Amino acid sequence: MNDATPITRQIEPELLELLGSFIVKWSFVEVCVSDLFVLLTRGDPGCMLVVTGTTSANTITGWIKALIGSHNKTPHDLVNEINDVLSEVDRLRSERNTLVHGLWVTTGPEHSAIVHTANLGRNEIIKELVVTAEDLRELIDDTLEVARKLRSLVKNIVPVG
Repeated sequence: MNDATPITRQIEPELLELLGSFIVKWSFVEVCVSDLFVLLTRGDPGCMLVVTGTTSANTITGWIKALIGSHNKTPHDLVNEINDVLSEVDRLRSERNTLVHGLWVTTGPEHSAIVHTANLGRNEIIKELVVTAEDLRELIDDTLEVARKLRSLVKNIVPVG
């Protein structure tokens, strides 16, 4: 950080607490995605932990999409449901990555923080996102809903093949 970007105040404890809560809840989403992958591959959960624990969640969701799309016995409605949930996982992962890997500063409005991100692969290379407690609460709610949907899928899917 340079002198042109001062931190004018500490990040509010409520924001930090909500960020931590989101990160903890996100880890459960990753476990649910892993469980879905293990179920669809009929893998041994213990052995598959070596695969899912060392592979990016983005790659695993891609594998799941390929698995369900390549099997003609998978009901169309189920394929759509899984794809919808995985699209939501992808959206939340992007938001999680922004919050976890971005640079947090407090030069913005009261009761908020600004998260700076840089990405050469997008038109707007440097972005700023204003984050409030309400934003984080909504993200937590969305994360819990996705985890619930994933858990339901895992409980109700019979592996095809």
